[in-house]
Amino acid sequence: MCKTRIWLFILIGIIITITISIFLIMLRIDRSLDTISSTYSYVFLGLDKSGLEECRDERLGVIENSDFSSVVGFLRSYIEDEVVLQEEVSVNTLALSLKNKDIGCALLSYDLYESLSDTHYLKATATLIHEHKEIEVLPSLFQDTVHVLVSGIDQLGSAKYLGRSDMNMIISFNMKRKEVLLTSIPRDSYVESVCRGNRFDKLTHTSNDGIGCTVKSVERLLGIHIPYYIRVSFSSVIEGVDLLGGLVIDVPMTFCEYDEYKRVVYIDKGKQTLTGTEVLALARHRYTLVEGDMDRNRNQQLIIKALLAKTMQFQTVFVLEDLLRLAERTVDTNFTSDQIYEFIMFQMEDTRRYALSTQNLTGYSRLRMTASVPHVPLSVLEISQDSLVDVRERLKEIEQDITLEEFRYSVESDLGKEISSIPRGTNQCHIK
Repeated sequence: MCKTRIWLFILIGIIITITISIFLIMLRIDRSLDTISSTYSYVFLGLDKSGLEECRDERLGVIENSDFSSVVGFLRSYIEDEVVLQEEVSVNTLALSLKNKDIGCALLSYDLYESLSDTHYLKATATLIHEHKEIEVLPSLFQDTVHVLVSGIDQLGSAKYLGRSDMNMIISFNMKRKEVLLTSIPRDSYVESVCRGNRFDKLTHTSNDGIGCTVKSVERLLGIHIPYYIRVSFSSVIEGVDLLGGLVIDVPMTFCEYDEYKRVVYIDKGKQTLTGTEVLALARHRYTLVEGDMDRNRNQQLIIKALLAKTMQFQTVFVLEDLLRLAERTVDTNFTSDQIYEFIMFQMEDTRRYALSTQNLTGYSRLRMTASVPHVPLSVLEISQDSLVDVRERLKEIEQDITLEEFRYSVESDLGKEISSIPRGTNQCHIK
């Protein structure tokens, strides 16, 4: 009986090994391709107009954001004649101009059109137009140092709708050396908004004009190229962490926070497995933290560290399909499904631990005018130039042929920093 059980275990092990091997072979991607075929979708809105051809003599509204060049390029190829363009700063101002008949037509990307929750009041014809073209393949995660913007919006459901970003972090991967640098940028950072004529605005406001606007504004701030982005919602975090079986995190302080349904979540200090709701609470909490948004950024870095560790576990392969379905429903990203598969498989094939380093942009609280709210001064974080120089230098260093341990900072410098909260009564449950 004992020998029978041993042989049974060996047989099961062989079957699992063969299955995983076949799975890995099926996931191999032809990296020799230089271009891929892609479809871009645009929406035409017209008052008493059925198509773009009828707008030759009308003022045509377009949105002044990161999609501007793509939309205008498509327009020029579609209508050879010059068209009088009226640039609008947001979807809302474009809709208002159309309603007031300041413009007769409008053209915008499908993603931005989806953010218009109610279009019937415009009494405009909406026509979907597709454009097929060859585009350059983005850099491989396994050949270059790649910077990825991770942004989180404060709402449930899909992250593809416009909304303010509560979290903005650059994850810089050097997959050859298995080194990662996490760079947190406070939500209220006072930055030049590329979508608003490089006028200064809060970083959190840039996402109201689309994730592309945030990407381009952060590129301008940090002096790097960011080819990839991941934009998550509350639902992405809650359901994703639960699918992974929770995240093991050494919570640095006892605190309370509202969950997504305004119920109080209480979490003790110490190492524990957090559910999706609890991870979201840790990522959002800042009101009782001594350093406010800076400490919240450090907590978010702890979450990313735990998430990277989780992807290296063998069990992750069994929930890959569920994770991809969740991503399709709640995540806005330009990563392909094949790239996500490939990344997770790489973690399980290469068991070396990451050399992980973190950094935070710092600055000073000030009252400043912003491009989004031009008539009222808002509280912003004016970035310290010394901090910006240091952050830019470290981002360049990870792209060079040196290891993170050679940085002038220790590898676990920020993650090892003590995070404390301000006492707000006996149960720490002071929540705004």
